[in-house]
Amino acid sequence: MNILIIEVEKHNADRLMRLLSSYEDNIIIYGPLTSVVEVRDFFNSNTLMPKL
Repeated sequence: MNILIIEVEKHNADRLMRLLSSYEDNIIIYGPLTSVVEVRDFFNSNTLMPKL
């Protein structure tokens, strides 16, 4: 499972990544991305993610 985290606050992103990792072993976490520009660039450059 691929998960993209979009979160400005580092503390919240770290907590979310820790929680997700504890629930599921087979996940790939991308991010955290902190701006609309980073998200746009991620989807434009990452061929592993589906085009939405």
